[in-house]
Amino acid sequence: MAETVSSHRRATVDPNTGFCPQNKTFHSLRPHVPLPPPSQPLSLPSYALSLLRTSSSSGETAFIVDATNDQTLSFSQFIPQIHSLAYSLKKNFSLSPNDVAFILSPPSFHVPLLYFALMALGIVVSPSNPLASESEIAHQVRISKPVIAFGTSKTSSKLPSLKHGTVLLDSPEFQSFLIQPNVNAVIFDSVEVNQHDTAAILYSSGTTGRVKGVMLSHLNIIALIAGYYHIPYTLQEAADEPHPVSFFTVPFFHVFGFFMLVRAFALGETLVFSERFDFEGMLRAIEKYKVTFMPVSPPLVVAFVKLELTKKYDLSSLLLLGSGGAPLGKEVTERFKEKFPTVELIQGYGLTETAGGATRVIGPEEAARHGSVGRLGENMEAKIVDPETGEALPPEQRGELWLRGPTVMKGYVGDERATAQTLDSEGWLRTGDICYFDSEGFLYIVDRLKELIKYKAYQVPPAELEHLLLSHPEIADAAVIPYPDEEAGQIPMAYVVRNPGRSITKAQVAPYKKIRRVAFVNSIPKSPAGKILRRELGYGLTETIGGASSTVDVEEASGYGSVGRLGADMEAKIVDSETGEPLPPGQRGELLLRGPLVMKDRLKELIKYKAYQVPSAELEHLLVSHPEIADAGVIPYVFVSLFLNDDDDIWLYKGLLYVDFRFVQIREQVPGRRRRGDTHGICGEKQWK
Repeated sequence: MAETVSSHRRATVDPNTGFCPQNKTFHSLRPHVPLPPPSQPLSLPSYALSLLRTSSSSGETAFIVDATNDQTLSFSQFIPQIHSLAYSLKKNFSLSPNDVAFILSPPSFHVPLLYFALMALGIVVSPSNPLASESEIAHQVRISKPVIAFGTSKTSSKLPSLKHGTVLLDSPEFQSFLIQPNVNAVIFDSVEVNQHDTAAILYSSGTTGRVKGVMLSHLNIIALIAGYYHIPYTLQEAADEPHPVSFFTVPFFHVFGFFMLVRAFALGETLVFSERFDFEGMLRAIEKYKVTFMPVSPPLVVAFVKLELTKKYDLSSLLLLGSGGAPLGKEVTERFKEKFPTVELIQGYGLTETAGGATRVIGPEEAARHGSVGRLGENMEAKIVDPETGEALPPEQRGELWLRGPTVMKGYVGDERATAQTLDSEGWLRTGDICYFDSEGFLYIVDRLKELIKYKAYQVPPAELEHLLLSHPEIADAAVIPYPDEEAGQIPMAYVVRNPGRSITKAQVAPYKKIRRVAFVNSIPKSPAGKILRRELGYGLTETIGGASSTVDVEEASGYGSVGRLGADMEAKIVDSETGEPLPPGQRGELLLRGPLVMKDRLKELIKYKAYQVPSAELEHLLVSHPEIADAGVIPYVFVSLFLNDDDDIWLYKGLLYVDFRFVQIREQVPGRRRRGDTHGICGEKQWK
């Protein structure tokens, strides 16, 4: 692939943008980064270890620190344990190269050890979210086809029976695997691993469809790590830089956490993590361990900006925050710099399908480009393609971003159709993101192609409106989704989390970008990487406007489906709607409030079918679990929400849903200047067999 990039460079390339008008391709403006010959047998762990030997870190330097209990593993302890574990796995299990190992574990020392040991043996690691449901895990197991699983005593019940069973990471057996005597690095050389072999199967976020397993080769991640090694980020006072210490707020199972883990090892850095994330615990860790760098998601940057808790701790060691996973607005970036002037905030862009990397920011001068995700990564090519005509576009033009280079995935495991839809015959990856390059080769993310709101003849990017809303001091969080409209096709609808006790006024946008419906909610559902889960919005509005409950940190915000914990000094009861008896946790009933709580379903939204009560949320979850259904919503028989018309008057409207066992028909109010209570239009109909 590097040869392909070099040959294309022989064409005329604009030195400012990297754009070649002959082939309408953008080329990286970074220096060429040497990669090992692709035909050379080499595993990712072996390559990372070879880079570590050239770093300034000594064997006694701490590699991993568990902030929960202050336990530490130095490089001189970690490396022998990798060798011991690889030896034990090879001895005790009949594993073959390219076998898949499924991993379901919360953060611990054992997870990085397992990654390195398995990949060194040519075993494919396939980590999953330990909070995933049994049905989600079953789907992932079906597509990745693992022969062995690694879990814990708390997660193993979710794992199916596999050929070689399940190994518990918190068992005495696994602990014995780490302390085998007289094991050395020869174990790494006992198995020949090709760079094009699959190293990991990581699961996409599933925000635009069914979750898919992304196959990443050893070469994919080697190419990414090589860039960080040969072209490191340097601050202005590089000579005075302390030893790099990073605090991980991203999970090890996510592509961002996965490659940053390998990167930290290869560069000899110290990695601090916590078994359970909470915002104040993170601040304590920054102060205690003198953290210099943090990979973060956009919601965490917003928390840094808006929470006064940051003033309680000494954060002076912090030099750099690297944001990824979702776009970060210019306004949030500027407010962060106002509050933390000595901390560089940079953005990068990547997908699971590109091993987490595609563009990045290098140096303070590039970091000053607020709103950009940096320049195209080393050895990479890009196109901006008009999604309507398929024509490749020049700088300053918006279109879908296509990528090609050594970090691009092999494909989706067990899904040739999805692979063909995403990767073309020339190796171009269609990202689905609407972007543009500016006149100096910096990339800007506009929005997801599939999430653009089609308002009459205009395309409205939700992210643009979300960034505008987040710039408002009275708004804690926000998300914008399309809402069906008879006249316009779609209109922008905003879900807004207000700061307590605040009012909200207008913000100026073009008329076609005007937010025409607003719902005030307690939290915005997001993935672990910080992406807004738009499919989880729109299933009902909170009637306790201003918030009956709230999420107070990133960990609580990851409790998808929950509206947070009971607010301070508030009380609640769950009462049996028939008997009036108060119920314990885990039981459903009518909510009686003197304050907020986690909501299961509303009594008024229960569907009364004969003698049964059917929660609409259960039907929604069941529908979405169907492989042929991209999204679904079951609206209550009658529901009421707020609607802002063109004159900003508040209107009430009703929606109706009819359900039986043969077909589903949705009738829904189309917003407009109508009488209160009007209903109009059939939005969709599906015959079920």
